[in-house]
Amino acid sequence: FVVIAVGPGGYFSTDVSASPLLAAYALLPEGQSGPTRMIRQAQPRPISPGPGREPQPIKATAEADMQPIPFSHKRHSQVGMKCDVCHQKLETGEQLQIPGVAECMSCHQSIMKDSPAIQKLAQLEKESRPLSWTRLYRLPNFVFFSHQRHINAKVDCEVCHGPVYDRGYLWQEKDISMGACVDCHKLRKASISCNICHDMGH
Repeated sequence: FVVIAVGPGGYFSTDVSASPLLAAYALLPEGQSGPTRMIRQAQPRPISPGPGREPQPIKATAEADMQPIPFSHKRHSQVGMKCDVCHQKLETGEQLQIPGVAECMSCHQSIMKDSPAIQKLAQLEKESRPLSWTRLYRLPNFVFFSHQRHINAKVDCEVCHGPVYDRGYLWQEKDISMGACVDCHKLRKASISCNICHDMGH
């Protein structure tokens, strides 16, 4: 499906007082056709008229999300490790790497090798099993996000992820809703054109 949010007063809705619409289009194999539906959104999410603001913090969860290996960003930052040591660019830099067994073991072959967590990691490496981290941040698949563009614009990691270098465990620390992203773009005088994040050409 392609889902498009349509504001009032546009091509799909000429009534400027109406609430926004969601237009949903099914992408079918070539030669097939199907109905196109428009669904009126029950509770519109208007773009705030203000000058923008930083993404708002989200309160810490009572318990840490279960991860296959306990990992402290704080401990790693205290020994001088920077974000890009473990989170390297993938291909074009639009996404950043989540470290796997090989990346972790490149240091831990000799560091803290008697730790139960590192022994578990070594066992995963021996059995050629992946390290499946529990994902904390997830955008809808119709949203395009480029880490590289944000790095180029000198947006620090903590704007979206919070001060992870002080965290013994992580949670989704910042609001990453459309409203939060638009507010952040407005604050930094970046474009809020729909196709920046929703251009299907990405």
